[in-house]
Amino acid sequence: MPAKTAIPDTPGIFTCADNMLIVDYKGHPDPSSSVQQLYHYLIEHKPAYIQEIIAGIHTLAVILLAPSCNREGRSRGIDYLYMAISRSRRTVPARNRTVHLPICYARELAPDLDFIARHAQLETEEIILLHWQNTYQAQLLGFMPGFAYLKGLDLRLHTPRLEKPRQRVPKGSVAIAGEQCAVYPNSTPGGWNLIGATPLELFDPARTRKNLIGLGDTIIFEKISKPQFERLCKK
Repeated sequence: MPAKTAIPDTPGIFTCADNMLIVDYKGHPDPSSSVQQLYHYLIEHKPAYIQEIIAGIHTLAVILLAPSCNREGRSRGIDYLYMAISRSRRTVPARNRTVHLPICYARELAPDLDFIARHAQLETEEIILLHWQNTYQAQLLGFMPGFAYLKGLDLRLHTPRLEKPRQRVPKGSVAIAGEQCAVYPNSTPGGWNLIGATPLELFDPARTRKNLIGLGDTIIFEKISKPQFERLCKK
């Protein structure tokens, strides 16, 4: 079904599958903030026929439960989304948290630090300073539980992915690729450049808030030494 727009300056909404609706903010002045605002509204006001809400950078996907996977159910979902878009604009934006993440830049935890420095034509200490002094925001959640794509990386640190991805990226690794930064919540293969590591648990299914970093959260890195890192890992 083609994108359907009912109100000027309202994002397009279209069906992607029998059970999926897509809200498309591409072309809007601040699509990421609009997606986050709508996402938080829908989480607080989710109808019983919606199974899941997935936020992207420019789009938001709504998964419908099986009984609503028909023409009538999709039409009802689209009408509800237009109403939610309108109401989310009038509500106070969600109070996203500020998450302080300790980070250690010791060489053994940052094997790509020299490559990043050569690419940026800067000293490694300048790279570290540029990285931890910036403030970041969680723009997207995905890839694996607890993995957040962070925007706010200094332009001078924009670095291409590794030509040959690692078979194993250690848990807690802080990495950069392109214009984004991320922290690996668990060990996994990956092609991002490792610039440091945090000792904190990014994902814990036993916690009330399973993801340490939520959509829209502000991230502040706090530099720590290797002994501090090791002590925090033991807690």
